[in-house]
Amino acid sequence: MNILIVGAGPTGLTAATELFRHGFKPRIIDKKDAPSPLSRAVGINARSLELLEASGAAQALLARGFKLGQADFHNGAKKIGSMYFSQIRHRYNFLLALPQNETEEVLRTTLEGMGGAVEYGCKLTSLTIDNGKASVSINDGAVEPYDLVIAADGVHSAVREAAQIPFEGYDYTERWSIADFESHDWPAAASAYFLPGGHVRFVIKIGEHRYRAVADEPEALKDIPIPFTLDKLNRSDDFIISARQAHTYQKPPVFLAGDAAHVHSPFGGRGMNLGIEDACILANCIATGTLDGYTALRHPVAKRWIALSERFVHTIVSANPVNQFMRRVVMGTFSAFPALQRPLLERASGLKD
Repeated sequence: MNILIVGAGPTGLTAATELFRHGFKPRIIDKKDAPSPLSRAVGINARSLELLEASGAAQALLARGFKLGQADFHNGAKKIGSMYFSQIRHRYNFLLALPQNETEEVLRTTLEGMGGAVEYGCKLTSLTIDNGKASVSINDGAVEPYDLVIAADGVHSAVREAAQIPFEGYDYTERWSIADFESHDWPAAASAYFLPGGHVRFVIKIGEHRYRAVADEPEALKDIPIPFTLDKLNRSDDFIISARQAHTYQKPPVFLAGDAAHVHSPFGGRGMNLGIEDACILANCIATGTLDGYTALRHPVAKRWIALSERFVHTIVSANPVNQFMRRVVMGTFSAFPALQRPLLERASGLKD
């Protein structure tokens, strides 16, 4: 089978390694000239690690990542509760923190060990579908036939648009921000700070003395209510949250995975992980001849998570005093009775849909 994967992020790389593992030899292209040094996602959950065991990628990720045992929540500077990943009933009862570019490096190395390689500087410039076959042009070159095309090319997927698959949903009007920074005295591995006016700051460890901050307004490191030393600011940027999902994940021979199929807020840290799940399940569907059921398997999972993620946004980032009070009560109760955390943690970890 002649398979083309468009996009060499975590989703595309996972699809490629899994297909190689099943005996296929897909072609994987990316319009970037080289691997990106930037990192969006930082957390790898239990389900992703479980799925990546067969290729050997999980073991390499575990060797490089930082295991987060808990996340602390604060009202201003005052700690009001914690979430304990140890409540997850799984051998991977933690969140593995690793910058996305390093996750991609591990997956790329795994792929290369199987005989595959990413073709960088290759942009899909046209795609047409006729009789269940795809005709593709790359860099405006000659048209090539493919039996199957996997769209792993992100939110603005050229493959999805060429296949005319609707991407339904909406974009937030507020701009969020991120910052990657280094500090020798930052006090915790994972923290959230609820600020006046319904604003929030999240900070998570992603390396030795290296952290990622996310905020619901510009300047992610502004107004953090605890003292710390900013040794170095590696990167800062802002972004808009979208909540969108493709109407279908398949229009043969095109199949969508990852951000090309669904996108949501960063709450819960499942975005990249959903893409890894998509890729593994899609590869299995290809290997077992069960592609007809791919959308039915994956669409409901992302739909439920998008709905839950939206509830997180409207509850956590809220200027409503009642919501703020309930947030403190819930966090305090969860901290006092850790077993109550298990259902939510299992969903965030991908172990329960």
